[in-house]
Amino acid sequence: MNTTKTASQRDKIAAHLKAGNTITSMEAFRKFRITRLSGVIFSLIHERGMKIKVMEARNKNSRYAVYYMGKKPQA
Repeated sequence: MNTTKTASQRDKIAAHLKAGNTITSMEAFRKFRITRLSGVIFSLIHERGMKIKVMEARNKNSRYAVYYMGKKPQA
């Protein structure tokens, strides 16, 4: 396992969320080429103690998780 790459993914997502942005799995793949966002989020919560929240969003055909910190974003 390449721990340097994993740490880099965590750093990118942490910085993105700390800047007040939200992130979904699709956005994580498009912006950062991260394919398992839930694993990165789990590490940030349990290893770094970040207060990351999740809300469910829906579109016509699916449901997906939206991760954020701080105040809940507008739906």
